[in-house]
Parts: sequence; C-alpha cells; structure tokens
Amino acid sequence: MSGIQGGLAKNGLERTVHNWLKGTHVRHEMNPKTEGWPDVRIDTSHGAFYVFIDGCFWHVCPEHYNRPKSRQEFWIGHVEGSNKRREVLRARLPYKWLRIWEHQVKDGSYKAALASALKTGTQRT
Repeated sequence: MSGIQGGLAKNGLERTVHNWLKGTHVRHEMNPKTEGWPDVRIDTSHGAFYVFIDGCFWHVCPEHYNRPKSRQEFWIGHVEGSNKRREVLRARLPYKWLRIWEHQVKDGSYKAALASALKTGTQRT
C-alpha cells in the first residue's frame, strides 16, 4: 500500500507524458476526477482541456489494432464493443479534449500535438 500514490501517472505512457509536461513547466493534473475519465487536465489561457492517452490495442487504434486470431467472440465483445461505447461517450463530453495514441508516445510525436494544443486550445480528435 505504501507504493500507491494518488494523482500520479498510472502506466508508462502516462508517466512519459507527465514527465514531458513537467519538464516543459506546463501545469497539469494527472487522472482528474471528471466525466469520461481523462488521463490529464491542462489549464491554458484558452481554458482547460483534457488529454486521453489511449493504448493502440485496448482502444482500437485505426493504424495498429489487429484483432486476435483466437477467441473472436470474446475480443469483439470485450475490446471492440467497449471501444464503441467509449467513442459515443467522448462525442458527448462537454469539454475540449485531445487523444494521444500509444504509438505517438513511443515515437515522440505526441509532443508536437500537445504543443499545438497548448498554443491554440484544442479540438476534439
């Protein structure tokens, strides 16, 4: 229990984004308790926006998701079904948000997306 620390990044992807934001002196909150369960809240002069850091497999990345060959019924219902529900929820969110994919964190391209969002506010993507 002593290893559990509230408010910090939960996984390596979130930790990478958190460390970059911290290193660039961007005030942010990890895992804010907000509708839709975003990973990061960032306050800018354009208002607050939220960031979702999505894994390519679990969130059905259009570039990298490959349906597993075995247990088709399970995967269609579990991963792809929950992803459809998540997309419907996100379309109704009352705030500005940005999605960052796992592959963007791994190749570093998330930095440009976040920097652009910090300068101009953000659009739902």
